[in-house]
Parts: sequence; C-alpha cells; structure tokens
Amino acid sequence: MLAGDIELTLRARFSAGDANLHGVLLERRADGSVRRVNDGWLRVSHRESSVTPARVRPGEDVTLKLEIWPVHRRVPAGAQLVLRISGGSSTHGIPQPRPVRTDIATGAGGSSLRLTLRGGA
Repeated sequence: MLAGDIELTLRARFSAGDANLHGVLLERRADGSVRRVNDGWLRVSHRESSVTPARVRPGEDVTLKLEIWPVHRRVPAGAQLVLRISGGSSTHGIPQPRPVRTDIATGAGGSSLRLTLRGGA
C-alpha cells in the first residue's frame, strides 16, 4: 500500500539557468495496462523558494526535490512502479523560453525516490 508522501530527489545538471520538470509515478500492471498514480512539477529556479527564485549555474550539479503529491493506493501483486521525468516548453502552463538539456544522475550517489509504504498484501 502506498500511503503518504512521495519524494523525488534529483541530482541533475542543466544547460540553462532554469528549466521545467514534471515527475509522474505510474503503475504498470501485469496485463500491460498503465495507470497514473500521481505527479508533481517544479520550476528549477523555484527549488528553494517561489518568492525569491534562484537560477542555477549552467553545467553545475544541483540537488533538488521534486514533490509528487501524496497518495493512498493499493498496488496489485505483479505490478511495477514506473517513474517518468520530463520537461519541455511548458509544464503546467509555465513557459520555457528555449529547449534545455537536462542530465540526471542515477545509481549510487545519484537521484532517489522515497515512497511511504503501509501494511502488507
């Protein structure tokens, strides 16, 4: 049972001083069907404050948190959780003036996903 907060910590590098990020947690069932669990978004310059935006230095590693909205959901046996991260010209109506290359670190010392689990099967 997924029950509560979902926190995505990204270690990333951007080709520009700002970018839009959208994280979506999906459930892929054994029959191949896919269902959206929940999502969240972040304007990178607003990673610390939406009142005082701070651009990133292009090419420099940045660690940021992208909160995916809390959820209460039973995931059936055999299902897989899939994380999709995207950006683009507009994420939830926030325009991006130009394409931004985003490199996301994975593996040890890279990005992570924290899920809140409750109970058993």
